[in-house]
Amino acid sequence: MRVAEKRMSLQELSDATGIPSSTPGNYEKDENVDMSLGNLLTLADFYQVSTDYLLCRTELREHTNKSVSHLHLNDDAVQILTDEKYNPRLLSELLSHESFHYKV
Repeated sequence: MRVAEKRMSLQELSDATGIPSSTPGNYEKDENVDMSLGNLLTLADFYQVSTDYLLCRTELREHTNKSVSHLHLNDDAVQILTDEKYNPRLLSELLSHESFHYKV
């Protein structure tokens, strides 16, 4: 995100967050550096994403819980989703594909 979205150098990120430039550099190199909770929260706030997104625990940039009733799914769909009898990546690709027509 630092390079692809923000087009920032490590020093610019350091200046914006107060995190020493070597720290995110080590995170990016995946050198098994433990990320402090403070740095995790600072980076999540800076990038405006969830901490789970930064930790690769979800592909959702903003993780918000929704009530099943707000999703307007029928009982069969809820059962399939709760039983995890689907491919979540395929479902996400299908729903977000430009050829998928849906009512707005």
